[in-house]
Amino acid sequence: VPLEASSAQTAQVKNSQAESDEIAIKPIIKPAVKPLTKEAPTPELFSQLLTELDEIEVTQTAGKTEYEQACKVLDQFEQHIAKQDKPRAQVTFSQQHLAAKQQALLKLQDAAHAGNSAAMLRLAMYELLGEGANTDKVAGMESGVEWVKQAASKDDSRAQRLLSKLYYQGFGVPQDMTNGKYWLEQAAKNGHAEAASLMSQWQQAQTLISTQKQEQHSLKRYQLLFAVIIVIAILIFIIV
Repeated sequence: VPLEASSAQTAQVKNSQAESDEIAIKPIIKPAVKPLTKEAPTPELFSQLLTELDEIEVTQTAGKTEYEQACKVLDQFEQHIAKQDKPRAQVTFSQQHLAAKQQALLKLQDAAHAGNSAAMLRLAMYELLGEGANTDKVAGMESGVEWVKQAASKDDSRAQRLLSKLYYQGFGVPQDMTNGKYWLEQAAKNGHAEAASLMSQWQQAQTLISTQKQEQHSLKRYQLLFAVIIVIAILIFIIV
């Protein structure tokens, strides 16, 4: 056993004994420890999309082989980025790795042009993050939004949910609550569980607001009726 390991074990035993003695003498005091929060390298908007692409199955009729080949490479990049303790824009790769990623993006483009909505979404993600084929960020943002819209028009619930988020957050498009709600409804209709849950909550909130308004209106009517009765009673008392 190395000397360092042996010394460490001896110290550990002594520390354990000391801690046991201390516990026997006085009660345990647990200081409040504030958990350290770490910002994820990839924005939640897109990390959730990657999860949905794996977990929510949408039947694809074209570009499936190219999409799967591209994902084998791109998933390795995403796994490496996820382990980093810094924003994804600061994660560096060798030229060889970047060349492999570029080839994967080209396969993704082929699948997207063939009509594969999953490929459209993943390609859109890289364009919106500024990591796609477009070197110009504005052009990349526009291209990314168009890919999302195209996938949403194919009734892909994942695309419709993402498009609703883009409109609600004003990411890549002007913030538009009406369009955000419309695409949220479409995603819910096409079976997106989160979208359906949010729509249900929204409808419950609307019902509650409507009920409260009706109750307030009824209360005002009762108050007015009560006031009229009081006035009539006073008049009768005066007349009598």
